[in-house]
Amino acid sequence: RERAVPLTPAEARILIDAMLLKTNVSDLKTGDALLAEQPGKIDVLLVNADGGVVEVIKFDAKTGRMEKDERRTLRKLLPRPDKAEHYNRKFDTNQMTLLANAMVIQFGNGDLKLGDIAQTPRGTYTATVINQTGDIVREMELSSVTGRPIS
Repeated sequence: RERAVPLTPAEARILIDAMLLKTNVSDLKTGDALLAEQPGKIDVLLVNADGGVVEVIKFDAKTGRMEKDERRTLRKLLPRPDKAEHYNRKFDTNQMTLLANAMVIQFGNGDLKLGDIAQTPRGTYTATVINQTGDIVREMELSSVTGRPIS
């Protein structure tokens, strides 16, 4: 399905940054995110610590998704998640903002954006999703351990 507003290079970079954060990868980071030579495509450079390009990840701007082959290649580059370690770490406010932004980009169809995000006394985070006019669409509580909504 096509997005109402095409994905931008900055949004594609946020999606990759969030994926690297969730998988706890420290030796890879995102480089430049550029419009590709092909119309409607976005290239995000995945680089190592020395700045050398490891992989070019292609997104379709109309759908906001990675190309299928790119997803497989990226999964091979990323380590398998350690389930025990997954619940031992806690995301800070900047990291939670990145993860919440990625969630809104991924599921928002291009017409939503992240409003405020704040930590609660319980240690979770509340995030407000707004539309382009600034109206609140949804408020959700996010886990600081998993970065996902709490139902």
